[in-house]
Amino acid sequence: DKNTDKEGHINIRAYCNEAEAILIEISNNGPAIPNDIAEHIFIPFFTTKEGGSGIGLSISRQIMRLSGGNLSLLPGKETTFILKFNLTILDLYLLNTMHIFVLLDIRNITFQTI
Repeated sequence: DKNTDKEGHINIRAYCNEAEAILIEISNNGPAIPNDIAEHIFIPFFTTKEGGSGIGLSISRQIMRLSGGNLSLLPGKETTFILKFNLTILDLYLLNTMHIFVLLDIRNITFQTI
């Protein structure tokens, strides 16, 4: 169906890396952010949207950094952002700072927000 080819999709993938940091990848099937724009998207007040403030991604990255993590954009044919939390599963469980229950399975990590 030609209509379903144009539907937007958002994919969310959560996993742990070798250092047991928690990573969440958020991507969509829209066009990639061009390189000349991508290098500026985290700069405060940079925007490509009419009426946009340009503070959303800048503030989001600052919050992640203040929390010991990071927010980055992966280059590629899709737009994919990675949120990296340098907390281990045990740290997250003990701190419970974001009211997230972590259900751990040998193959997957599933997040449920409350």
